Amino acid sequence: MINNQTTVPVSPEVPEPVSPFSKTSKIVPFIIVAILIVLGGVAVFSQHRNEESTDQILGKVSDRITSLKFVKEKVEGSLILKDEDLASQNNLPAGVYPKISFSSDMVASMDSWVNYSGDPKASANLKLKFDNFGPDSISADADFLMPKMLLYYIKLNELTGVPIDTSFITGKWWKVDVEALAKNFAGAEADKLLESAKGSQLSKEQIEKTKAIFEKYKDAIRIKSLPDGKIEGAPAYHFSVVLEKSKLAPMLVEISDMMQKNSENKEEVSISDIEAALEMIDIKYIELFVHKRDYLPAQIKFSMGILNEENEDLGTLDMSFIIDVSAPVEIKAPADSTDILYLAGPIVQSSLEVARNKGKEAAIKANMAGLRAQAEIFYDSNQYSYSGFCSSKELKSVRAIITEEGSGGTGFVCREKREAYAIGVNFPQKISGSWCVDSAGAAKVTATLPSGTVCPSK
Repeated sequence: MINNQTTVPVSPEVPEPVSPFSKTSKIVPFIIVAILIVLGGVAVFSQHRNEESTDQILGKVSDRITSLKFVKEKVEGSLILKDEDLASQNNLPAGVYPKISFSSDMVASMDSWVNYSGDPKASANLKLKFDNFGPDSISADADFLMPKMLLYYIKLNELTGVPIDTSFITGKWWKVDVEALAKNFAGAEADKLLESAKGSQLSKEQIEKTKAIFEKYKDAIRIKSLPDGKIEGAPAYHFSVVLEKSKLAPMLVEISDMMQKNSENKEEVSISDIEAALEMIDIKYIELFVHKRDYLPAQIKFSMGILNEENEDLGTLDMSFIIDVSAPVEIKAPADSTDILYLAGPIVQSSLEVARNKGKEAAIKANMAGLRAQAEIFYDSNQYSYSGFCSSKELKSVRAIITEEGSGGTGFVCREKREAYAIGVNFPQKISGSWCVDSAGAAKVTATLPSGTVCPSK
C-alpha cells in the first residue's frame, strides 16, 4: 500500500556544486539552483509498485538508475518576468509580460557519476525563445556535444529575430575548448579558472558526503499520494512534494560548506542568509509522476514565484524534468569543426587593440598635462618667461615618454615665446587628431598641430 505521507531521502546523484553569495538578494539564484538539485534528486529516485512502500520504491529506482550506462533527460520550462516598465515600453496588453522559454533533450553517460571513471559525456538539442522583449520574438535552436570535461561542440541550427545575418555561424560545428580559451584570454587567472571549472565534477568522496547530508535532513522533503496521472501518455503514480524550508536551510548551508571546503575563496553563508533568501521564493506546487510498470520514466513538475525583498512578485519559473532509460550513444567530437577562437580571436584582438589605443591616448593626455605644470614652474624660475622651455631637459624627458616609450605619439612640436607657448602631438595610428595644450589653458583635440603659440581652434 502507498503511504499517504512519507519522508523521502534525496539522491546525491544530481547535485552540482554551487557558489553562495553574501547578500540576500544575490543568494536567490543559488537557492533556486539548490532547490532544482533537490527536486532533480527526487525525480531521479522516485518510482512505485502497488505492493511496495515508497521507501522500497526509492531504493529500487536508485539501483536501476545506477545500473544504467546512459540516461535521457528532457527539460522544458519558462520564465515570465513581471517587469512593468519593460511591458509598458513594448506596449504589451495588461497581464502580458516578457517570457523566456527553453527546452533540452539530452543523453548523458552515467560512468562519471556512477563509476567515477572517465569524463562526463553528453549530447543534447537545446532550444531558447524570447517573447515580448521587442517587436519580434528571438529564437535559437542548437545541438550540443560534450565528449570530455571542458571540451564542447556547439552547432547553431537556427537563430531568428535578430537584426544581423547569422548565416556565417549557423549550420556548422564550433569547438569550444575551455582550457585553450582560458590560456589565451584569462592571463594569470587561467589556472585558477580552470581549477574551478574542473572542480565542478563531484568526486566520489563529495558524493558520499552529499548523500550523508541528504540522509541527515531527509525529513526536509515529504511526498504525499495523489490520484493517478499520466507520464508521456502512460499511467503513472502521482505525488505532491513538500519542502520544509526550515529544515532545507541548514541542509543547504552544510552542502555549501562541504563544496567549498578546499576553496581559496570560500564565502560564508549563514542559515539566516538562506532563510531570508527562501522567503523570496514562493513555491506554488511540486508534483511527481512515476511510470506504474517500468520504474522509468519519472517526472518532476513545479512552479515557483520569485519575489524581491519587499515581497513584490518579480516573475514565475515553471519547469518539467523527465529522466528515462536511453540506448547507448556514441558521444564523440564531430569529424569537422571550427575552433571558436576563429571568431573570438579577431573580436577579442580588436577589443584589446581599442583598449591599448585608449590607454595610449590617456597616457598622452596625462603627460601633456604634466608638461603644462612643468611650463609654469619653468616660467616662474626663468624671470617670468617661457623662452627656452622647448629645449629644456624637463620637456625632452616627457617628450621621450610620449613618443618613444610606448605612448605612440608622433609629430611632437613645441612653440614658444616669452609670454606664451603651445605644444602638440599626433595621437597613435587608428586614433584621429592631435592633442594640444597651451599657456592660455587649452587642452583639447585638434585637427592639426600648432603652428604658433596658441592651439588651433579646430
